[in-house]
Amino acid sequence: YVGVERAIKVYEDALQKEGPLPNSAHYHEELAHLYEEQGNSDSAKKHIKLAIAGYEEEGAVYGAVNLERRYGTLDNVIKILVRAAEVKEAAGGGNYGRLLYHQAAEAAEEAGNLENARQIHEKELDSLLRESCWRLDKEGVITLAKKVGNKDKLIAAYEKFDLPQEAFKVALQEGYTDRAMEICFKMSVTEELSKLAKFTLDKGYQNMTLRIYEHAGLEKEAAKTAIQYGNPQKALEICELKIDTPHENGYYGDADYYDLAMDAASRIGDKERRELIGRKAIHKFSALGEFSVSARFAEKLGDNERARTYTLLASLPKV
Repeated sequence: YVGVERAIKVYEDALQKEGPLPNSAHYHEELAHLYEEQGNSDSAKKHIKLAIAGYEEEGAVYGAVNLERRYGTLDNVIKILVRAAEVKEAAGGGNYGRLLYHQAAEAAEEAGNLENARQIHEKELDSLLRESCWRLDKEGVITLAKKVGNKDKLIAAYEKFDLPQEAFKVALQEGYTDRAMEICFKMSVTEELSKLAKFTLDKGYQNMTLRIYEHAGLEKEAAKTAIQYGNPQKALEICELKIDTPHENGYYGDADYYDLAMDAASRIGDKERRELIGRKAIHKFSALGEFSVSARFAEKLGDNERARTYTLLASLPKV
């Protein structure tokens, strides 16, 4: 007992000296244990609080956490960890800060406060999204984003790791059509864009489907889709633009555009336009020496005599 009294006096005297004391938090913790041993609970509690505050101030976060777990509450453990994480992040210690956020979220889950845990995980996610992707675990970040439940941040995570198709799908499922199209317009691989167009069509976004097909350079698919889903006017616009614009790669010589344009004009009920398109086809394909194609369009227009003439020309040996 005399030893305890003497030890208390030594620590108390040390704390009362002027000037900073580097290990004051440790002294307060030792005093708390001594007062506990002495049965002086009020003094013990006082020094526990001072020790916790001191450890936090010194940056010895786990010293504070361990004492709070033993003598305090989980809520205070969470607050200590979050405060420490914020300090570390502000000082540029992103990795350590994220670890502290993660531990704080786990403590919140342990306390049964799932919403608080989610909010803290969101802080962890925000920190990860600010980091260079080459330093991160892709699957871990995406899993965390799903756990947080913020769709905007899940989209951002997919984009960060160059997964635009997944980002697009989430955006569309959430009804963020403008955001989905922004993602789409950053893409350039035709095959991937075609898959997205089919996805939007399955979800009932026909107009978006047409825009994606056009962006991908798949105007023919756009025209077919427009006709199939009751928008022949759009199909006609797409096809006539291709028909009337010469291209080095020969799009103007693709008979499918003329067929689709004629079909669209028929559905609109514009007979004159249909005939004009058919005659353009006859002229252009005969100029290309594709007489069998010209014959087919002549038949579609009911011009059987001209169809026979072009069929005959097609049968002649090519020079």
